[in-house]
Amino acid sequence: MSRASTSIPRQAVWFVVTRGISGLGSSLTAFCLDVWVYRQTGSYAMFVYLALIGMLPNIVLAPVIGALTDRCDKCRLLLACEALPTLALSWVLWRVSEHALGVVDVAGAILMLALASTGRWMATGVTISILVPPEGRGRINGLQQSFFGMSSVLGPMLGVAGLEAIGLEGVLAVDILAKLVAAAALLAIRASGLGGAEDPRRGEGTFLSEMLFGLKWVFRHAGLSRLMLFFMFFNLGAGVFNVAFAPYLLASVGNRVLAWGLASHGAGVFLCGLALARWKGPGAPEWRVLGGALSFGAVMAVWGMSRSPEAIALLAFCAGALMSLILASSQTIWQAHVPAEIQGKVFAARMMVSFSLGPVAILVSLPFSTYVIAPLLQALPWLGRMWGAGQGGALGLMVSALGLMVMLQCLALWLRGGLAMGHEGPAEAALGPKPGALGELSKQNNGD
Repeated sequence: MSRASTSIPRQAVWFVVTRGISGLGSSLTAFCLDVWVYRQTGSYAMFVYLALIGMLPNIVLAPVIGALTDRCDKCRLLLACEALPTLALSWVLWRVSEHALGVVDVAGAILMLALASTGRWMATGVTISILVPPEGRGRINGLQQSFFGMSSVLGPMLGVAGLEAIGLEGVLAVDILAKLVAAAALLAIRASGLGGAEDPRRGEGTFLSEMLFGLKWVFRHAGLSRLMLFFMFFNLGAGVFNVAFAPYLLASVGNRVLAWGLASHGAGVFLCGLALARWKGPGAPEWRVLGGALSFGAVMAVWGMSRSPEAIALLAFCAGALMSLILASSQTIWQAHVPAEIQGKVFAARMMVSFSLGPVAILVSLPFSTYVIAPLLQALPWLGRMWGAGQGGALGLMVSALGLMVMLQCLALWLRGGLAMGHEGPAEAALGPKPGALGELSKQNNGD
C-alpha cells in the first residue's frame, strides 16, 4: 500500500486535535464529579442513576440528533455541542461558588454533557468520512482514539492534583476554558471550508420518516445489522463494567488508586490508538472487533477478582487498549459501508439499538448485586475469599460473571463465521459518488 493512499489530510488531524482539547476538560470534570458524588453519597445506586441519565440521549434522542446531523452544517452542530456543556458547567460552577451544589445539579449537568456528547460523536464521525479518504479512515479513527486515551490518562491524574490545588471550582473553570478554545479552533477550521455533505433525499419525507430511515436502512444490510446486534449484547456487559469501575475501586482501594486505574485505562486507549494511527498495512476490522471483544471479556473476568493496585492498573491498561481497538475498528467498518450523506441517521439507529439493553442491565445490576450476589458471597465463603466481601466483592463477582458472558457470545459468533460484511460494497456505491473536494462541500453549505 502506497504512502499516498493512506495519507491523512492536515485539516482532519487538526480537527481531531481540537476534539482532544475538549475531551481532556471533560475527562477532568468527570473524574472530579465522580469523586464528589461518591464522597456525598457513598452509594453505587447513585452511580447507576447518573449513568442511566447519561445514556438517555443515546437511546431516546439519538434518532432526532441523527436526522439533524444529516440536515445541518456539521461545523455549526459541533459548535453547539461545545456551547451546551459550557452553559451546563457554568451553572455547576455558580452552584459550587454558592455552596449549594447538589446531586440534582450534577444530574442535570450530566444530561446536558451526554446530549452534547451524542451530537459531537455523530457529527465527528460524519466529518471524518468527508475529510478523509477510505484508505486513511482506519488511521484517523486510531488517532482519535489515541487523543481520547490521552484525555483519559491526564484527566484523572490532573483531577487528583486539581481537587487538592484549586478545588472543584478551578477544575470546572479549566474545563470551560478548554471548550472555549475548542470552539475557537472549530471556527478557524470552518473558515477553511469545513461543513458537511447533505442527504440528497432531504425534504422528500417527514422528520419522523427521516428518523426511521436509518433503522430500516441498517436492517436491509445483513452484515451491518449483525454487527449492530452484536454490540447490543456486548454493551450489556461492557456498560455494567464501566459503571462499576469507579465505585468498585473507591470501595476497595480509594480515590488515588481510582485515579491510577483510570489513567492506566486511558494509557491503553492512547497507545493502541497511536498504533492504529501508524498502521498502514492490511487487516480485517471485523475480526479485530470480534477478537478484541473476546479478549475484553477475559479481562473483565479477571478484573472482578483483582484487588492489588498493580493488577488493577495492568488490567485497566489492557481493557483500554482493547476498547480502543474495538471502537476504532467498528467505526471504520461503518464509515466504509454507509454513505456520508446518510451517516447521521444510520449512526443514530446504530447507537439507539447498540445501547438499548445497557440501561436495563445497569438498572438490574443494582438489586442483583445487593440481593443476589452479596448474599451468595456470604453463603459461600470460598467465593468471598476469591472476590472479597461487601459492596466491592459483589461488584467484582458481577463483573467477572458478565465477562464470561461476553466471552461465550464472542465464541458462539466466531464459530458461526464472525462478523464478515459479505457482499456489501463500499459506501460510495449506495448513493453515487461522494463529494471529493472541501471546496465543493463549502459551496453546498453556503447554499444552505
